Amino acid sequence: MQTNSETIPDLLLRPAIIATPDKLQKASPGDKFADLWALITRGESVLLTGTYGFAMSFYSWLKKRILTDYPVHNYEQARIYREIWHTYSQRVLVGVKDHKVELSKSVENPWLKLFYPDNANFLITWPDYLGLNGARQWYEKGIQYPMLAHRIHPFYGTYFPTRNEHLLLFDKWLKTTTKPEKALDIGTGCGVISFILHAHGVRNIHATDINPNAIFSLNQELEKLGEPYKQSIYPIQKSFFGGFKASVNDLVVFNPPWIPGKAEKSMDQACYFDGGFFDAFFRQADTQCETGAQIVLLFSDYAVVSRQTDTHPLTTAISSHSHIIDLIDHISEPVKQKPAKKKSWLDDIRSREHIELFVLRKK
Repeated sequence: MQTNSETIPDLLLRPAIIATPDKLQKASPGDKFADLWALITRGESVLLTGTYGFAMSFYSWLKKRILTDYPVHNYEQARIYREIWHTYSQRVLVGVKDHKVELSKSVENPWLKLFYPDNANFLITWPDYLGLNGARQWYEKGIQYPMLAHRIHPFYGTYFPTRNEHLLLFDKWLKTTTKPEKALDIGTGCGVISFILHAHGVRNIHATDINPNAIFSLNQELEKLGEPYKQSIYPIQKSFFGGFKASVNDLVVFNPPWIPGKAEKSMDQACYFDGGFFDAFFRQADTQCETGAQIVLLFSDYAVVSRQTDTHPLTTAISSHSHIIDLIDHISEPVKQKPAKKKSWLDDIRSREHIELFVLRKK
């Protein structure tokens, strides 16, 4: 799949170009990985040269080396590992020359020219380069969600669900309810919820997201699909309601982040929420929803079963805002997993996790 133009808007998020660090050492095939590790842990950066295979070998070795010092057996240890991994891996760089990565046997990525038309030669972190390649592959081949007849092609920097349980639950719930006149998909990401609504016959869907890449991605998808999608789904780069007014016959759908914590990057905002997040949402719901408007929230008790919090974040928030909304229904289903030969800490959490759908009505 190609973008619909040879350029992309300047406002889109993209990997940062790295200024040449003061302490930069070349890493070449034949170098001892332990020596490169010593440089990185001292705060120096290494520039990968040679072959793509050498770069990937060191990258894999680095992950295993960090896991040796910071083993992961629970969520808290996983969080610490991610922080250490982020710090060290950002010191692993690769050069780009004439919009091509300077490693032999590497796959060309046309996004290097599309994203940086005015910078043919620069440095980029190796994780960012791999992320760019991975995003390009998802964009080209697309993702098939079981409740949709077409694939979705998320653009770089756009959140897309890697799990289907909550989407299947929402799809099942839609089959039992009256079709709304209008719908709002808050935090649309790749647009999957908008497309589920469209599949159920809703033809006036507003989709908001604060991430410019998500809005660009959804507009690209609508251009590809053509009518009637382009006349049914309206993306807008705004937070929460984005000016949308929900009447008694309208539906607001929100799949908020499930994990309390700080979002370090734009994409993290789809996964982590801060302490005032739900207060801000319900304040807007109070002003933007008329009496009788319906709100559906898709959630999980992951934060509780992983012991990040003793209280359920969403049920607590709903209770705190009972003067604004009524809880009409709460559907909870256990996460179904395929049997694993060797269970990990994450498998243990998933074995106790529930996917939830909350139906609220504005007072």
